[in-house]
Amino acid sequence: MDATVATALAEGDFRTALEASVGGPPPVEALALERLGRIDEALALCDAYLATAPGDALALLVKSAVHARRGERMGALEAAQRLAEVSPDRAVAHQLVTSLGGGSFEAPLRGEVVTLFDAYADSFDAHLVEVLGYRGHEAVADALAAAGAGNPPGVIVDLGCGTGLCGPMLRPLARRLIGVDLSSGMLAAARMRGVYDALLEADLLYALATWPDASVDAFAAADVLGYIGALSGVFAEAARVLRPGGHFVFTVEATTKGAWRLGPSRRVAYTEPYVRETAAANGLVVRRHEAVTLRREERVGVAAWLTALERPA
Repeated sequence: MDATVATALAEGDFRTALEASVGGPPPVEALALERLGRIDEALALCDAYLATAPGDALALLVKSAVHARRGERMGALEAAQRLAEVSPDRAVAHQLVTSLGGGSFEAPLRGEVVTLFDAYADSFDAHLVEVLGYRGHEAVADALAAAGAGNPPGVIVDLGCGTGLCGPMLRPLARRLIGVDLSSGMLAAARMRGVYDALLEADLLYALATWPDASVDAFAAADVLGYIGALSGVFAEAARVLRPGGHFVFTVEATTKGAWRLGPSRRVAYTEPYVRETAAANGLVVRRHEAVTLRREERVGVAAWLTALERPA
């Protein structure tokens, strides 16, 4: 990928990315179009290119994402399944398949998550913070600052940004702040805060899989990874995308049973050994891992982990 295009994509300057990608590899131009929401044009480019290069991973990623954004689950699933065939060692490819209903694992499906949060957007902040006493956004931002993110300010990506609760606290740490969420309703609320340089409507797995190499200084993921299931794909892509010395801070629900499991809340909880071992297997170092209580459910505190990972310098 051309360096100008890669930098623009990484920093959320999608118009510059498109201008610089014209005349280059069609899948890169399609990615820039998709980032700008010009999804029909992106799909047409991908289909034309895949007719001659049926195994191109980036074109398959973009095609799957476009079909998913158009509500065409089977089209999205077919492209993801083809991606898994041509990239069998890439964990994120197989997780995209299962998130679209093409496998059997205990985590919510993509469509289920979109429907939930689109309906929840208008009341999200008041319910989460005032009723449930949620503090995950504060914990993640504080942990990123303590880890050294923002010194100097760099590119920070707020994964699963929702309505942007983390945004105002991440803004002082960032030169460029980018929010990612698959719910258009949530992103509309985040846009109203006026603190993000760019907002991207995308599945978290897809966003990570299409981010340029070594281009992000920090990822924040407050209470969102529990909708993903296995963390291998997330950690592998984060390790690829982070710059050396970059940080990945997140919160997830905690359990002591097995590796990870889906609870009655329709969120996945994880054990400490699983988090640590999966991070290590993907080249990430655990700099902080502690038990926290970030919200209440039925007046009972929900056990969680606050974890800070680093890509070694």
